[in-house]
Amino acid sequence: MRVLIVEDEESRLRWFRANLIGSVVDETKLVGKAIELLQENDYGQIFLDHDLKYEHYATNERDDENTGYAVAQFLADRPDLSPNAQIIVHSLNPSGSHRMICELHRGRRNYRKIPFIQLKEIAKPNR
Repeated sequence: MRVLIVEDEESRLRWFRANLIGSVVDETKLVGKAIELLQENDYGQIFLDHDLKYEHYATNERDDENTGYAVAQFLADRPDLSPNAQIIVHSLNPSGSHRMICELHRGRRNYRKIPFIQLKEIAKPNR
């Protein structure tokens, strides 16, 4: 399966790489690159973070064109791209992830909000 990860934090990217062994993984922290990859490839899973720059963590001002919100908006506008992809919004930003889910609701059917902390819990092996 081909997977797209839109994420800026290296520790999270390492976690994704370790848990997606066997998948072809494309990753980026840039909105423009994410959109380019979506236009070039068919994905089975898409993981979206909201805050893609360090500056996003320290402000309440919106920077929509440089966040995962722009990618969610693009996906909602282009349901023909990766039409069967499972889209997971894994952002820990409650208001940002809510806005992303609202955008995806406009044009997509297979999307979920699973904060990154919960993704890690879901993926834990049974002991």
